[in-house]
Amino acid sequence: MFDADRPVTPEDLERVADELAWEAEERWWRENYRTRPYVRADRDFDWYSPAYRYGFELAVRHHGESWDDAESSLRADWDSWPHRPPEADWNDVREPVRDAWNHRRGREHQTHIDRTKM
Repeated sequence: MFDADRPVTPEDLERVADELAWEAEERWWRENYRTRPYVRADRDFDWYSPAYRYGFELAVRHHGESWDDAESSLRADWDSWPHRPPEADWNDVREPVRDAWNHRRGREHQTHIDRTKM
């Protein structure tokens, strides 16, 4: 993961932290995705996982923006996102992306509330 010939940068640490955060989030989605109203019986977790990851990652990149403000940018960037399955267009993934976006935002909001109680 790291190159032994160069020092570890803050960006390296951030990348590792993001990956670990996604691993925890992915476990949650794997256990709970079937409870979501948009899930189709003919699609398994692996079909939805890229959309969840996209929403999870971009909820942070678009910090301070509402879903409504960010959606057109998210839609435009979906086609070039490296984890995107070729058969999934925006209309297929909009709801799971938004669900993951809201889930992450909700956790951040809850963390903020919990810290203010300390």
